[in-house]
Amino acid sequence: MSDTTNASTPTLVNKALYLSHFTPSMMAPETLETMLVQREPLLQRSLDHVLESLRTGSSHHTLFVGPRGIGKTHLISLLHYRLATTEEAKSKALIAWMREEEWGVTSFFELVLRILRTLDASYPELQVDALTTPLYELPLKEAEKLAESILLQILGTKRLVVLLENLDDLFDQLGEHGQKAWRAFIQNHNNMVLVCTTPAMFAGVSLQKSVFYGFFDIEALKELDFEDVVNLLRKIAVERGDQELAAFIATSEGRARIRAVHHLAEGNPRIYIIFAQFLSAQALDELVPAFMHTLDELTPYYQARMKELPGQQRKIVEYLVNYRGAAPVKQIAKSCFITQQTCSSQLKQLKDKRYVRSIEQGRESYYELCEPLMRLCMEVKKQRGEPISLFVDFLRIWYTTDELTTMLRDPEVICRMDLRYLERALLLAQETNADPKVMAIYKDLSQASVQGRTQEVINLMKELTALNSDTDAAWMRFGLALFQSPHMLHTDVPIEILNSWADAVINLMHWQMDNPNHKSLLLLASEERKLIERFAVAIQQMQKGSAI
Repeated sequence: MSDTTNASTPTLVNKALYLSHFTPSMMAPETLETMLVQREPLLQRSLDHVLESLRTGSSHHTLFVGPRGIGKTHLISLLHYRLATTEEAKSKALIAWMREEEWGVTSFFELVLRILRTLDASYPELQVDALTTPLYELPLKEAEKLAESILLQILGTKRLVVLLENLDDLFDQLGEHGQKAWRAFIQNHNNMVLVCTTPAMFAGVSLQKSVFYGFFDIEALKELDFEDVVNLLRKIAVERGDQELAAFIATSEGRARIRAVHHLAEGNPRIYIIFAQFLSAQALDELVPAFMHTLDELTPYYQARMKELPGQQRKIVEYLVNYRGAAPVKQIAKSCFITQQTCSSQLKQLKDKRYVRSIEQGRESYYELCEPLMRLCMEVKKQRGEPISLFVDFLRIWYTTDELTTMLRDPEVICRMDLRYLERALLLAQETNADPKVMAIYKDLSQASVQGRTQEVINLMKELTALNSDTDAAWMRFGLALFQSPHMLHTDVPIEILNSWADAVINLMHWQMDNPNHKSLLLLASEERKLIERFAVAIQQMQKGSAI
């Protein structure tokens, strides 16, 4: 990461604190311990399982499952640190902390060589290098037998704890023959304890016919919830010695700024580590440049994730990136020119990999991206200066409870946004309905909104609602954008618009109770739905006369 800074990227208070975005193993153990949130029970349980295996001779093999960026390497790094500093582990085990990517391991023999190489680096007193040098002069079959003998010799009465990431990739490289050889070695000698990670479940451990089926205790890593995120960012602020930021995070305004990013990051710790690079009270209050900087940093990450996918899955994800809302299988299949059966199968795999999630509506399943940030990063590449940052500013301005209260009581204070967001929202609304009559109304509505003819806006929205078209999503997008117009400055008329919109919001938020098959909200992107839900609660509380 470049050390260059500008007004929109504040410098770190304590530059000694190194926060790696993609390789937590490079960070100091003390920093990793400081940044641990939510997962202390999981980490302690995993440590206990390893120590119990060393103590009793039984074997608890653990597999951490979670998408990239969720914190698997963080856990493995801390587990290694705690094992390496535990007397019982030091006396009863050798620890092989493998590289995050072990490329070129195409057989069990090569895996044994990598384990021996790792042990040589960690335990130079064992002189592993001298023992393995003769291997390279032998025929393959003899070298394989000797390598296993050397490993057993080095272990003696101790057990081998292997910490290994991306097990799915390793299994692909080993193939069925290599997997069987590894499983046979473990079974025959009972001296190996595995703690591994994978981005998602895969055939090598999930299929009943696989040799490692039922072998691992599966630990699925959960996303951080909002309080976890606040705790993480507070810890980073304290570690950096930034008392002002720590105090700001504790305020309702600071929490609101974090919540705006949280709803886009969907609990992925890596996002917050990147975000923490420019955390300060000022940067949190001026979220747009900070967030745009984050999107720029994350774009290569999401591009790499797209490249990991096979062609059909990549096509589906790209469609959902462009579509923005939640879409049914039939619609996705049609748009991607694949059969519904193939589409369902690919969506199931994408769901297992946590690229998408499903929302059940009656007998139909609707799918959307798990991470809104993925869509926003892709939009950055497409927009070329279009107002994607305005949506972030929209979140920044609208997401505190105080601002919600103020907005609902005095619409004037929220008229401070670029008109392009309104125009873009109206355009998106137009794209959701191809009815010529509706399109004509949208055209007039756009002109009336831009020119500030508020009474005409009200009448046009009434016409739109009177049509037998599903215009609820349009109402939502229009409402979210309406108050950004610099022309809506007169208190009396905007309040009437606000009241009409509030009624539409409340009616729509009863959709699940009144009509389980009502799908209007699913036309909106997930972060927009969350905003709508928050507004609905705020409006209802105000109507009841309670404080937000």
